[in-house]
Amino acid sequence: MSLDQISISNLSDAVTAKKSPNSVRYYTAMFKRLREYNGNDTITLQSITPEYIAGFADHMTRSGLTAASVRQMLKFFRASFKDVYGTQRRDQFRQTFGAIASANETETRLLTYQDVLTIADSTISGSTLLRKIRDIFMFCLYGGGLAFDDIKSRPELITSGREVTQQQAIANQFKITYGNGLAHTVTSLTYDEYAKGLSAIAHILNLPHQLTPRSAVHGWIAAARHLGISPDMIAAAAADQTAYTANIIIQSKFTDADINRIRADVANHIVDLTPHWYVMRCFALSPAETSTAIRDDANLCPDRQLDTFIAPTHRASSRRKARTSLIDSLLFFRCTSRRAMTISRATGTDAYIYTLSGTKTPAPISNVEMRTFMLLCDVAADTLDYHFPQRPDARPTVTIGSTATIMVGNLTGHVGIVSKISKDRYKVVIRFHTLGSALISAEIPVEFLKFD
Repeated sequence: MSLDQISISNLSDAVTAKKSPNSVRYYTAMFKRLREYNGNDTITLQSITPEYIAGFADHMTRSGLTAASVRQMLKFFRASFKDVYGTQRRDQFRQTFGAIASANETETRLLTYQDVLTIADSTISGSTLLRKIRDIFMFCLYGGGLAFDDIKSRPELITSGREVTQQQAIANQFKITYGNGLAHTVTSLTYDEYAKGLSAIAHILNLPHQLTPRSAVHGWIAAARHLGISPDMIAAAAADQTAYTANIIIQSKFTDADINRIRADVANHIVDLTPHWYVMRCFALSPAETSTAIRDDANLCPDRQLDTFIAPTHRASSRRKARTSLIDSLLFFRCTSRRAMTISRATGTDAYIYTLSGTKTPAPISNVEMRTFMLLCDVAADTLDYHFPQRPDARPTVTIGSTATIMVGNLTGHVGIVSKISKDRYKVVIRFHTLGSALISAEIPVEFLKFD
């Protein structure tokens, strides 16, 4: 057999003998489809042109392969013929296969889990198109890293393939927010427009890594690995193949239900849409007034997933009065973690949402504990007595004249002097300069201060 007359079967045997067992199945599948398209087992180098390759891609598409799978098959096609062309025909190889990326290209500057969180939490104000592209990107990512070409060519992935709650939320809110449905927008958007939009988003958000249509699968894999999901489960649930998944041998049989569960777990690791109970201590308003305020503010609760609860207190017994002073200011509320963060930012220093130790993340209350507490409040309110553990870390020793830095709210960073301490030592009056030489006094919860 000459260099110009090549047996596809012999080439398949030579190539697969050097590949890993997991890669062999992909190369074998590619050679099978190449033989079908070529019409016989012999192929000539002269016949392999960019037009021939385009026809091969079209043949695979019409046979039912997704756009992402076609791209991967073409990479294997390119890799198989690289040695055949050799160094003497390198220029001819580059001219023929120049439009196809290498199957072994190093995928650097990949999206990280923190990048994914940044994109998911971003508002991207000022550009409706970029917000649409961000939502489309997150829809693809939640689906295991769906390829944009796939959801564009197969609208059923949008209309009936939403097995993840976060995908459903994006699709349902898309038409309400933008006027057109998600499928309509994807159909009207070109691949280049989508890619340029993602590049602009990366610039706006100052991401340290590039953002491309392929970043959806890289971001999903990063989130899955951060969650601790095993490599074979990641490879099975990823909607598109990468250099990471190509070398993983899937040893177990995963059902569609398994894959949907894996994708749901990863999506919840990025944005948890499950409502939880939280508690805040109200300073500027009463719990009832704060409840009304956050309910009436559509910006705080557009998903309408907000319930509130105010525990009953006792006024008759002076013995209990000291112990109920704290419960009088508490508002329990139930919403998603994202909504709790939004409420925390919006209320500022007017209220304090209790957080996980050492973080600014609102601390969820167990549903079992909260239901038990609410039941007791309902059936035995008159007999309830409240006991709060001592928390020296939440009530630091503060002296008048000490220096404190404001850490929460619009005045973050201002340094002032403690001029007065409240009786329960939960609040202090800080005096600080602002607006030039103006001297301001403000009563601020100690949770919002850092004392020198």
